[in-house]
Amino acid sequence: MPRPKPTRLYLRTNRTVYRRLAWFQNNRTNEMVFGLYGLTGDQSTLRYVWPERELTREDLTSVSHNVQDAERVNAAVDQIMCKADGTFQIQTKDSEKTIAHTSARTEALGEKTNVFLEMMITTDRVGAYSPIDDRPKAPLLRMDAAADHRVSFDAAFSGVDHDLDSVVKATMPTSNQNQESIRWDSNTLKGILVGHQESPASDAHSSQQPGTILSVKFPLADDVWRVKSFLFE
Repeated sequence: MPRPKPTRLYLRTNRTVYRRLAWFQNNRTNEMVFGLYGLTGDQSTLRYVWPERELTREDLTSVSHNVQDAERVNAAVDQIMCKADGTFQIQTKDSEKTIAHTSARTEALGEKTNVFLEMMITTDRVGAYSPIDDRPKAPLLRMDAAADHRVSFDAAFSGVDHDLDSVVKATMPTSNQNQESIRWDSNTLKGILVGHQESPASDAHSSQQPGTILSVKFPLADDVWRVKSFLFE
């Protein structure tokens, strides 16, 4: 059986210019792989890793990412994986720099699995990502954004038979302006990304270092997470 094609997430400016941000793939049965593109539109490099932080929902709205607090890595990324057994890891081209999270879900991934991954993606200024030269490849997802804005995504992923919409409605932040919900569907897994764009001047938690910030949220208790953040360029 052929491997399913990755679904690419694009940032679109002026309704005609597409810029690659991320890709998602239900690679093997009940296994999710994904990745972030670099500012050039090619494979990204993991530049920095921040120490894990234990944060409440209120903390998440003001968390800062100062590179002075992070460890510099500089490793080319192969892919990011949520394996069928519930483990999470960032695979790099250098096996010594591969990052695996120590905790794993007790429930294996499948069609009925509840939310198994929560994460936040904070982009650089949209215009900093190189536009593609040709037409965007299908399957695709996109969000329209102004070139001088940043986009913050809150994302959650579950099995295809789980009521993810209710979870997102109850837990994700909402805004009346510049917000868009994007759905990713595959054979056994699905996800919803809620994107909100804002001008850099009003973005209090952005990094001065160029690139895209990925923050992965591992639940500890109600409204409490262990959060691990990474910067990809």
